Amino acid sequence: MPSSIKSVLRRLEVKHDGEVYSDRPPTRWGNRDVFPVPLEQRRYTVISYVSYWSIASLSVTSWAYGGSVIALGLSAGEGIACSVIGSLFVGLFAFLCGHPGASMHVGFTALARVTFGLYGSYIPVLLLVFENVIFFGIHAYFGGLAVTIVLNALSSSFMHWKNTLPESAGGVTSQGLIGFVIYFVVFFLLLLIHPSKLRNLVWPAAITIAVVFLGLLGWAISANGGTVGNLLAGKIHLSSTNKSFAMLYAISSAAGSATAFSSRVSDWTRFAVTKHSATVPMLVFAPIFGCIGPIFGILATSAVYSRYQAVEWNPLGLLLYVQATQYTAGCRAATFFAGLGLFCASLMNNLMGKISCAGMDCAGLFPKYITTRRGSYILTVIGILIQPWRLVNGSSTFLTVLASFGVFVAPMTGILAADYWIVRRRKWVMHDIYRQDGIYWYTFGVNWRAYVAFIMSFVFDLPGFAASVNKTSIAPGWTRMYDMSYIVNLAIAVLIFCCLSFAFPPKGLGVAEGWDDGSVVGENKVTDPTVAVEQEKEERVYEVECLPPAPAN
Repeated sequence: MPSSIKSVLRRLEVKHDGEVYSDRPPTRWGNRDVFPVPLEQRRYTVISYVSYWSIASLSVTSWAYGGSVIALGLSAGEGIACSVIGSLFVGLFAFLCGHPGASMHVGFTALARVTFGLYGSYIPVLLLVFENVIFFGIHAYFGGLAVTIVLNALSSSFMHWKNTLPESAGGVTSQGLIGFVIYFVVFFLLLLIHPSKLRNLVWPAAITIAVVFLGLLGWAISANGGTVGNLLAGKIHLSSTNKSFAMLYAISSAAGSATAFSSRVSDWTRFAVTKHSATVPMLVFAPIFGCIGPIFGILATSAVYSRYQAVEWNPLGLLLYVQATQYTAGCRAATFFAGLGLFCASLMNNLMGKISCAGMDCAGLFPKYITTRRGSYILTVIGILIQPWRLVNGSSTFLTVLASFGVFVAPMTGILAADYWIVRRRKWVMHDIYRQDGIYWYTFGVNWRAYVAFIMSFVFDLPGFAASVNKTSIAPGWTRMYDMSYIVNLAIAVLIFCCLSFAFPPKGLGVAEGWDDGSVVGENKVTDPTVAVEQEKEERVYEVECLPPAPAN
């Protein structure tokens, strides 16, 4: 390698002097953002995680979920039922995949390495990074529309400003582009905040989005005379058999759309004050918030349709419609605050649900050169360059592919959970996650058992997947297999992986070795009073649990 390139690479290496883990220089497999989170950075409480699931679940896409299921021919009630069942899957797998983070203070990269191998982890990590970057761009475009709504409310001249962009711009208007630029300026500033310190922004954003959703629903019902009207129903008449498969598809869609959140939630549970801080939010509040968005969307859209005879499933589109038809002082005030709330919610949703955790994963891919912050900036720039408005306003083929990612992410999530809970029984050798000569090297860095199970789980869905993307007709059996992909692929992946792991057990099963680093196990003390109180509670519980039994009389 030329000396000039070596010099550049040396300059790009992650600096570690004066930082956490200053005695551990970055290596091929780890840096300060990939190693276990030190005690000082574990700040997230129960309230933090309740708020996290609020901003993760209450979004533009969850509000619009009802439109997609009603388009399948389901009724509003059936759509709500599918949303509830899908959300239960989300909560369950959030707990199963989030427990390693809360217990061992490591992120998704470590979970993937233990299960798929050090090199084998690249595919699961890159799969989620790719999905997150694309959806980040789309949600950023929605956030830009929220900024446009705010500016429309502030200025009538801005709202009626003539669009000067050509049709080749891909459907974005002059106002929309300005909103998009403002959104990214604010977002870049937020990236300066370390993930461990974002907890102070999470709960205000959660309250804001909850108020906006309640406000939109309340306005829609009030405008319709205090009723939601006749709930919308699909125009397609389905037989009982077809309806059953349509509901299975809707459940798969509801669960699959949030599976990326569930599988990688350890990126955030590793910052938990105690190992139990995230448990109730994952098992209880993740399903609850997962249902609220679709339910509110269905009820509000039904009320708006009854009042205005207009169907608008996107809350941003609803606000723009209101501004275009009722530009009064009251309308301007209401849409200003609603747009501002959706803008703030979009910022936090993208920051915590997409870019920050994707940046953490990039740090896991190239820890010698990339930190979480560097990775986040790189992916944010990519999110701009993909011109997300073209994806939203253009061909639906690419969005269909993205919506079908649950076909691949669901079995991956099942394999991760099965390895941690069933095969390894929550026992890891921590140092081996960061070295090539450890038990997680498997065969040339890849756990073949995981990949056999992963590929076999979705191979039979490929015909249905291709037909969905290309809008072609195939035998009903393939289509129905694809409709059940989330549940079926999950079950197949777990079954095959467990069978292979017990038939051909990898090294190190049943062996548990901790990190053995004073900064991680708790020798240093935190300065935040709230965090200190929570940790003191857990220490007392631990001491009680470890007391020897009382002598027998």
